[in-house]
This record gives sequence, C-alpha cells and structure tokens, in this order.
Amino acid sequence: WFAKNEQLALECLRSSQNVLRVPQREWNVCVNFNWLACAARGQLPGQGSTLIHFATPPGRLDVSDLQGAAMDGYKMEDVYYLELCVLNELCENGDDIFASNE
Repeated sequence: WFAKNEQLALECLRSSQNVLRVPQREWNVCVNFNWLACAARGQLPGQGSTLIHFATPPGRLDVSDLQGAAMDGYKMEDVYYLELCVLNELCENGDDIFASNE
C-alpha cells in the first residue's frame, strides 16, 4: 500500500512513527544514512526516544533473501539489510539488533 506523501506524513505524525520517504529529491545512501543517524539519536519528528521499531525483526531475516549479486545491483528490499548493518556499526548495542526477534 502506497499512500500519497501528505497522507503518509499525517498518519506517521498521528502514530508517532517515521518512514523514510524522499519524494522531493533522489534517494541515495547518504540521504538514507542521515535519516538512520537521526533515528539512532532519537531526533526524528515525534520520535521522543532512541527506540526504533523494526518492520521485520532483524533476528528473523534470512540473508539468502538478498538478490543483489544475482541481479548485478540491488532491489529496494535489500536496503533494509544495509540499514541494519549501519545501525549495528553506529550503535553501542549493535549486537542486540540482530538478536531481536520482536
């Protein structure tokens, strides 16, 4: 389900949730890293703490799902794995990220 940007923003604010979406400019790893760094520091609008809710528990991920090498690139879903690896390096409790099954 893909909501219009305004509707998604409103729903995120209402529920104190944030979703990375970059409609006004091109997405790149630098934009993604900036968003992750803000999330790790609890600086996203309405976040209120450094707690991050994962769409899929990191401990349940299967690296065999990664298809990038076979496609000579990556698919959108592969970025989630990258985000988790970045958080693993940024955060003092990085090991805990992959132990999470919730």
